[in-house]
Amino acid sequence: MFDRHPFLFLACMIAGFALINVPLSEPLAPLSQLVIFLGELTVLFFSFVLIFHGILFVFGKK
Repeated sequence: MFDRHPFLFLACMIAGFALINVPLSEPLAPLSQLVIFLGELTVLFFSFVLIFHGILFVFGKK
């Protein structure tokens, strides 16, 4: 699964950056830290997946 959709993973990373920067309205303000954490986790996870995908491509393991 991880080797077929690199642009999807890039889009997920961009969505993670959007989660980090999104301003929440007053009723959702208590969830701000959770949204930022989920954004950071998303960026880190999909960055790792893209790096792993690139390493496998370089060494011809696909």
